[in-house]
Amino acid sequence: MFDPTGWFAIDAANARVAGVVVPSLDAGLALLGRGRVASIVGRLRLGMSAVDVDVDGIHGHAITEEIARWCAQHDTWNLVRPSGPVDGRNHVFIALPPEHKQLREYIGALREKHAVAARSIDLRTAIRPLSAPHRTGPHPQALGDLREALRTLPRLAAAVPTTTNRAEAPGRAPLKPRPRRRMDLPPEWAAYLRTGERPEIGGHDHKVKPWGSSWEAIATAWLLRCGHDAASAWQEISGSHPSAMGKAKARGRSWWIQYVWNRAVRNDDAFEPVRQIDPAVAAAVAAARDVLDDLQWRHPARRRPSLLLVGHHILDRMERTNTLRVPVPERDLVLDTGVSDRATIRQALRDLDGRLGRLDTSTFSTTKCDSSSFEFEVPRLEGVREILPPGLHTPGPKEVRGLWSTLPRASHQLWRTLQRTSNPQTTGELCAAAAIVENRADEPSASQLRTTRAALTALARAGLVQCDEAGQWMCLTSPPTVAVREEAAARHAEACERIEAERAAYRAGARSDWSVARAAALKANRAREKAWWDQLERSERLERAASLSDRFRSQSIDEQERLKSAWADRRRRAGVDEAERHDHWVDHLSPATLERESADRAMWFAGLAPPLQQAYVAAWRRHRDRYGISQATQGAEMRRESTRVFGAPGAGRDQAFLESQAALPGFDRDSVIAR
Repeated sequence: MFDPTGWFAIDAANARVAGVVVPSLDAGLALLGRGRVASIVGRLRLGMSAVDVDVDGIHGHAITEEIARWCAQHDTWNLVRPSGPVDGRNHVFIALPPEHKQLREYIGALREKHAVAARSIDLRTAIRPLSAPHRTGPHPQALGDLREALRTLPRLAAAVPTTTNRAEAPGRAPLKPRPRRRMDLPPEWAAYLRTGERPEIGGHDHKVKPWGSSWEAIATAWLLRCGHDAASAWQEISGSHPSAMGKAKARGRSWWIQYVWNRAVRNDDAFEPVRQIDPAVAAAVAAARDVLDDLQWRHPARRRPSLLLVGHHILDRMERTNTLRVPVPERDLVLDTGVSDRATIRQALRDLDGRLGRLDTSTFSTTKCDSSSFEFEVPRLEGVREILPPGLHTPGPKEVRGLWSTLPRASHQLWRTLQRTSNPQTTGELCAAAAIVENRADEPSASQLRTTRAALTALARAGLVQCDEAGQWMCLTSPPTVAVREEAAARHAEACERIEAERAAYRAGARSDWSVARAAALKANRAREKAWWDQLERSERLERAASLSDRFRSQSIDEQERLKSAWADRRRRAGVDEAERHDHWVDHLSPATLERESADRAMWFAGLAPPLQQAYVAAWRRHRDRYGISQATQGAEMRRESTRVFGAPGAGRDQAFLESQAALPGFDRDSVIAR
């Protein structure tokens, strides 16, 4: 009778308890008697209404009886339930919408007949459910046979969608397994289905059980783990050797689904593998998550959800694989994060590069596009000693693929924040801590609080967080609800189908013409830029270069690193090798210029504070490592050594010329030397 999303809590004064979110009836009933929560109220479904008869004694009973009789005369389903401790007050649930013209007219006439106020015979859509007590008294029971009444309740417009196949008998509908990529069965179990020869299995009790033999149960579990659903698994069983899966074939598909397949799915859902994780990897990933929390504040609030989704899922992959370097194909990240736009994924990777870790693009090969991709690496913490035994990593809700595509955009960052918070948090505190506000010091606006509350409510309905009687939120360790997992699996399956089609088209060369045209356009654009620069007067080039150099030096270290990476990536897309370009520039500097530039840079660096020196060195090292740039070329080192031994070429000649000009009238030796 009730909308599953319309619950709220009331106190003993019949006022809604502010801040307490009730995601489900069960969650609401669990709050009863805690804090100010006295009872739970729900919103009726479309097509349903209730009359609250708030009149005492025999007079109230008479009004209730008249309403029930009117429903019977109009062949309308109804249910009467005493509303509280005062005799005569009742609730009448009616299977008619509140805007039903005849019902509204009848209720109006009833008020006039009994000379009572509108709230004494109140037609409502929000009311206490049958399982909730009165706010000040006992828990009244519905009158009559409740089970029979609910069985005859007509189907309502907003009925809860069910995953049960109506063609199946109750309990025999096949459960959906968690999505997996289809793969071949292990050789011994493929041979069992093909030849009927039973492989060796552990244990001793392999007699036929109510759900079949151990071999049939294990074979079904392997079919599930290899990516089969109930239909394709039964097809494999039906076509197997006559000696294989004998009991399943004899009892039929419905029996196999109820006693073997569904049992395997439930066992698989309940299984949470515990993986070992190296302490050094765990420490580096934890430090990277701290960096990511700080990094999000450097981006606009609208870009933070995608940045955090991509960043945290990369770190999740490192925990799963127990390594600090993992492949990051864009399409895999689409499947992991639920972010469907690959351009958004690409932007997030660029934002993380050089800040959270290093994005290595050299690992992707166009000739091996089906087996290579970009890779992401976070630094190993210095000083971490690997003396402790490996830690354990238990998969959490974040690893339910497709989950975040079913929830509001802010849900992920709120869940991550709660996961790392030991104390319950209010909605306002979470709004700020999860970076839904624009700046750290900002107070949450009404709109931001609504966004936060809606995302938290969705998380609570999914079974990932809960709200207590004080309106504070905490994280749960339980897996998402079955309904959420099934919706996530369906979304993930759709995304997998789309991604597989994209990959097939790409590997078939469907984008090769576009790639060639793009590379040609980038090279042509770079040629135009170079031609424009070359046609400028030398004085203008020097002036522009000096202005741009000053602007660059005024930037922060992070901004300088970002700009250098952006310029290098743009040149690389135009076909310029960054390492070769750097070496060519160094090798073509004159010895005097190279020596002067080195001395100037050394003096500038010596004048920096030690923390700034360390930050600059780290940024330079990251840039060189990212683009394979050498610290010094062989030719430059040879010229440096020659200058140190023999002096700069032409230095004696320049000195002799200076001395010869010193005798000329008006010649200022000191100003020339200063210049």
